Amino acid sequence: TKQWLNQFIDISNIDTETICKTLNSIGLEVDSEKIFETPNGVVLGRVVDCIKHPDADKLSVCQVDIGSEVLQIVCGAKNVAQDQFVPVATIGTDFGDGFVIKKSKLRGVESNGMICSSTELGLPKMNDGIMVLDDSIGELILGKAISDFDILNDTVIEIELTANRGDCLNIMGIARELSVAFGIPLKELPAYKDNGYKYTIGQFFDIKTSKKQFCDLAFVAANIENLKLPVSASLKCAIIEKYSNIQIDMLKAYTEHCVGAIFDVFPANAFEKINSRYEAKVIQNLNGFDTMIGGANELAVIGVDSQKFDDYGTQVLFQASYQNPENLAKMVFETKQKTGEAYYKSSRGSNPDVSGAIKFFRNFAKVCGADLFGGSEEFCE
Repeated sequence: TKQWLNQFIDISNIDTETICKTLNSIGLEVDSEKIFETPNGVVLGRVVDCIKHPDADKLSVCQVDIGSEVLQIVCGAKNVAQDQFVPVATIGTDFGDGFVIKKSKLRGVESNGMICSSTELGLPKMNDGIMVLDDSIGELILGKAISDFDILNDTVIEIELTANRGDCLNIMGIARELSVAFGIPLKELPAYKDNGYKYTIGQFFDIKTSKKQFCDLAFVAANIENLKLPVSASLKCAIIEKYSNIQIDMLKAYTEHCVGAIFDVFPANAFEKINSRYEAKVIQNLNGFDTMIGGANELAVIGVDSQKFDDYGTQVLFQASYQNPENLAKMVFETKQKTGEAYYKSSRGSNPDVSGAIKFFRNFAKVCGADLFGGSEEFCE
């Protein structure tokens, strides 16, 4: 999206048409562009009280402060709760196709508006309930029009890339191209400070790699018990169709789409515990591919395919990797190795700066509430 690009390069004063023409002129063909526009009349509110409807088990009666007044709204969403910041469609809001918000009574209780889901605002689906907002979208001012929050009124640009432009399968890569085209410097990413941590990665994980290792690797460990992506990042994951109820999977998808390295994440309990440490081994499988092993289990053929997990527990090992795309593609072709989602990017050329990718991950993971272990481990040629 335009706002996502703006995290890496200041294009706030350049209109979307100019950006698209420039992308086309430098060989990055724009396939489509879509504008998200939230309806007029939807404002920011805060649920100050929420009780069960006296005559309906699946409804809640909410008191919602929109700055100028407190509205009583009957809501059917399971996830509505007190103290949430939410988008509120006030009386008269027109969603099109004859859908206009009016005063009503639901099971005998008056309702003066509607608390909205992301799809009702014209955004991608983010959950099965209402959209709960936080200050990652901007300053939360009660009564402010949702249409005034840039991130909720963004432009999605889809680029049809040729196979030789793996460097542009991420936001940073596109920003780099626009930096040259417009003569605008890339923004400096936040400096990473690694200090003050209670535990270090080496206290919990014993990482061993083969001397014949082909790929560059970097690892970081974290406790993800309190991990929660901000709404701005969750929305971006929904836009690229990577929204998930599992927060660490969204963190992986978000980081990968930002910086273009190949990432894997493993729960600590997927590894064998020996002398109080989890033993993670990278060896060559029978086809000669670098493979992450946990005990007797193959957890990932690095850059090719990886096991999916439904539960990561609280402690995880996060891995960034890079390997030569030509060598990798040749090996896959010759051995008929089964491939997964990661192979699409790694075979076209992912970001070789795995150290920088891990630093980006650590900075953003801290914002999301992850409790990071001190230090990282890198195995690079």
